[in-house]
This record gives sequence, C-alpha cells and structure tokens, in this order.
Amino acid sequence: MYIYERQLSGSQDQLRNRRAPLWLAGRRYYLSPPVVSRFLRKKSGDAAVVIDVDRAVSLNRRYARSLGWQTHFDRIVRLLGFTTFTPNERIFAEAVARWQRRQGLSADGILGSKAWSRMRTALGIARPSAASEVNTLLPAAGPGYYTYSPPAERFGLPETIRAVQAIAAAWYQRHPEGPRLGIGDISVRSGGPISGHEAHRLGREVDIRPVRIRGMEGPENYLSPTYSQALTQELVNLIGANGVLRVRTILFNDPNIRGVSWYKGHNNHLHVGFHPSARRTQRV
Repeated sequence: MYIYERQLSGSQDQLRNRRAPLWLAGRRYYLSPPVVSRFLRKKSGDAAVVIDVDRAVSLNRRYARSLGWQTHFDRIVRLLGFTTFTPNERIFAEAVARWQRRQGLSADGILGSKAWSRMRTALGIARPSAASEVNTLLPAAGPGYYTYSPPAERFGLPETIRAVQAIAAAWYQRHPEGPRLGIGDISVRSGGPISGHEAHRLGREVDIRPVRIRGMEGPENYLSPTYSQALTQELVNLIGANGVLRVRTILFNDPNIRGVSWYKGHNNHLHVGFHPSARRTQRV
C-alpha cells in the first residue's frame, strides 16, 4: 500500500488542529496526525511508544539548530524509515522514539546530544578519524584573547583553533589596548561529552564572553551595567567575517544584538558553532 503525506507548516497549534492529507491505495484521506502515527506504527510493525510529543517537538526545534542535525534532515528521515513521504514534527518525534528504543536509549522522541551522537555514527557522519583530529590545543593567551577554561577543555579541530585565533587577531587590530576576548570551552581531546554542555563534542564550537566596558575583562552578563552592547555587536560581526570557517550559529540572549539566536543559559557567553571545513564536508 502506497502512503504519501505532504509536509505541513505553521505553528504547533495549527499543526495540532489540522488534518494531514494522505493517499491510501490511490485514494485521498484526511487523518489527524495521531491517526497517521497509529497507522504508520501498525504498518511498520513497531509497538506504540508513549512520549510527551509536544515537549519532544519543542526540544527538537532547538536541538536541530544547536546540534546542527537540521542540515542532515533528509538522511535522518530515511534512516527512520520514511522513504515515500516527509514526516511532520509530531510523527518525526514518534519515529525518533521508536529508533531510540531499538538502540537501547531512553525513548523520549528527542534527538538530543546523546541520541544524535549515536545517530551520527549510524549515518556515517561521526568518523573516528575526524574525532582523532580534535587534538589542537588553544594556547592560554595570544594576540587579542585570554582563556578562562582549563587546558583539558580547550581542544579543537585545527581549523577551529585557527578561526578563533583569527577572530582574536582581528579584534586586537581594532582594540590593541584591550579589552581582550575571553575564550572558554571548546572540546576535550578527541571529542566526546564535555561536562556542563550538550554540545562541544566535535571540536567545532567555542564559548566567548560578552565584551565589557572601559577595557574591563572577566565574567560578564548582558544584563549587567558593565556590559557593552556596542562592543559585543562588533565582536559578533568579526566572528561572522572570519576568513577561516563559516559560522553555523551564534547563541546569545541579548535581544538587541543582530546575528545571534536566543537559547537558554546563554546570558553570559556567546556559543559559536562553525560549519565543517570544505575538506571535511567532502569526506561525508
């Protein structure tokens, strides 16, 4: 039996209240997403998995951006068994939960860091050779920057370290008298989980402190009176203009800064995620 569903768009409330068009044996039916999901479970032979679908949908929207798996979405849905149609967000979450259960993971429908790490391997994206290249240590200080993380958490891919140093050097040219940029966690040697982070596993992400006023250095929060919005905007612009790696995302919660996205827990640092270099993209 041939099944086809067009992808829906709109807010979650709209998706919840709209019916999904399907073709069953050449005839069109309009079924609600829960009915579609039950039909697909029956077709695939998988038993039902009970999850908080609304929570899974909400978190998957965040993780798609912060972990970067949105760029591999077509490959992910094929891995989950969708070969004739593109699932909407609710059906996608249920399919992730079934895949998680088969993998021995917590079946919550959320493609977070642990599930994505396992899925990257299944898709052939997380290659041991690439992980072994997360071995370049960012020095404790250099032109335009200082570090505030321990050495064990400052390893990255060689091109990531070059990008950070290029950003700092450009900052130094503009502000030779300071303040210097505060560089935090990048990754651990060879990649993998790092304490206190959902990401920072592949050597392509770095935390940078917001810039303070009057040449001051140290911890900062965008709600603090010592925070410089103008200098932080200048920093964001320099990050985007670095000539080493394309920037995938910058997470920071000041709503008046252009070029960043809000994410919980990012009042006091910018989380910068870089795209893989062209050389690594060709490997995948």
